[in-house]
Amino acid sequence: MKIGFDARMIAHSGIGTYIRSLLEEMLPLGKNHDFTLFGPEHLLQNFGFQNKNVHIIHTEQPIYSIQEQLFHPVLKEKFHIFHAPHYNIPILYRGKMVVTIHDVNHLVMPEFLTNRLAYPYAKFMINKAYHQAKSVICVSNATRNDLTGFFGTNGSHCRVIHESVRPEFLYDIPSETRTKIRSRYRLPEHYILSVGILKPHKNILKLIRIVRELRKEGFTKEHLVIVGKPFDKHPEILVEIHKGEQEGFIRHLENIPGSDLPAIYQMADIFAFLSLHEGFGLPILEAFASEIPVIASNVSSIPEVAGKGALLVDPTDDVQIKKCLARLLSDENLRREFIAKGMAELSRFSWKITAEETLKVYEEAAK
Repeated sequence: MKIGFDARMIAHSGIGTYIRSLLEEMLPLGKNHDFTLFGPEHLLQNFGFQNKNVHIIHTEQPIYSIQEQLFHPVLKEKFHIFHAPHYNIPILYRGKMVVTIHDVNHLVMPEFLTNRLAYPYAKFMINKAYHQAKSVICVSNATRNDLTGFFGTNGSHCRVIHESVRPEFLYDIPSETRTKIRSRYRLPEHYILSVGILKPHKNILKLIRIVRELRKEGFTKEHLVIVGKPFDKHPEILVEIHKGEQEGFIRHLENIPGSDLPAIYQMADIFAFLSLHEGFGLPILEAFASEIPVIASNVSSIPEVAGKGALLVDPTDDVQIKKCLARLLSDENLRREFIAKGMAELSRFSWKITAEETLKVYEEAAK
């Protein structure tokens, strides 16, 4: 079977992690298939995707652009299946297609959009992807339900295939390495960790406010370490982070190497994930693998991913979040309980299973 795969976003966070992890497992499993990867050739080679059954076609058309619609090289190719790992499909492609839709955040929370064209573009493209694809891979049941809610039909062509955690999070980082990384990033001895791009739906402002209140009330001396790239369309988040840095309780890290992230997780006391909406919620699994207790939202895909492994809260309820975070900070037995539960939940997820199930979708869609 000839399979095309759009890997242009391989260096991105989120979807890039999905692309890298899926290809790492799927290419060796699919030895009997011929894969063509579309993307930056140097990056794909650096990631080691040079198997005998892999052909790379260099392309760097910007995502969400007219160029990717008119000049994507897949338009000149023929495959049994073409996989678009995001909803920005080449709508002029007429072959059989599988698309992965991670979330519909733009449609669920349009109030956070700063470009008036973003909502109609997202609605048009997701609708096209949903109906044009032979099969749609959803990373969670929550995303599948969102899609059927917005675009109708019973979603019979949708297949839920969960993501998983990358292997580097599963290994205990040596103490000397942790010490070096703590020094390199000037990390405090005790901190609550938050990881994710600084967009409004990540609810960072609420987390900052609650940690500030707990510190002012003398309940805790915990710092807050925020790992995430700024989003220039919402500078108010960065302004509040800088204010917390000046107050001495926030440490903001951006553009750190992925190889340093596992140690930053493992040195944290608590992981906080108060997002208002997610398609999956991969940082939750990263925290589980790092053996730190998790407090997380009880909305969208998050309960599906977290299972019983996290202390779930209403992300709009300041009083509940504050009370539960205080409990987790003060009760060592409760922290140990959620660490054990989180580790147990990890057994439900595997990139190998993700790759196997994805190959099955290809084979079914190619018929």
